[in-house]
Amino acid sequence: VVSMLKEAVQAGLEEAGANNDGDDEDEDEDEDGLATLEADFQRQVGLRGAGRGERVTLGRRLCFSHHIIAPGKRQAVISWALQLKLGGCSKIGWPGLIAVEGDERDCQLYVQLLQRLRWKRFTVRGEQQVEGKEGESIDAMRKLPRGFAEFQQDEMHLFARLLKENDLEDLLMTFMKVCVSYSFV
Repeated sequence: VVSMLKEAVQAGLEEAGANNDGDDEDEDEDEDGLATLEADFQRQVGLRGAGRGERVTLGRRLCFSHHIIAPGKRQAVISWALQLKLGGCSKIGWPGLIAVEGDERDCQLYVQLLQRLRWKRFTVRGEQQVEGKEGESIDAMRKLPRGFAEFQQDEMHLFARLLKENDLEDLLMTFMKVCVSYSFV
């Protein structure tokens, strides 16, 4: 798995045209733009209905970014996930990876908000939806622990281990563009 991860990281960097030559456009994050997104986030969370009596759907996302470096962006990745009650983790540096799980509607909102930040490259590489049984809660369906962990540039192995230990290796494989067949209904 580690060698496959190294190959996938290299391929992802080459695909994004990465050369780490100081072209880090998000280092100069527009603070007003981030504040506007934060206000929009608060408004959208306030508008989201509880949907009581419905069957819940657990969502998972694995997102790939050319890099995650800017402090404002790192803070948004973590704080928005926690505010939406999404569990997960991120790996900062080159490449940047984000894995989250929680209510499917919250996963969708989270990704929409992240996509509005300024990224050199940002894409959802893997996603899963698991429909709950009647009366089942999102927390009962989770595989990742609640909360959010941030792994450093040289901690890809810890990011991978967290997903693997929580039976989400197939989601990790989507980062490496290895298709895994699965059904979750």
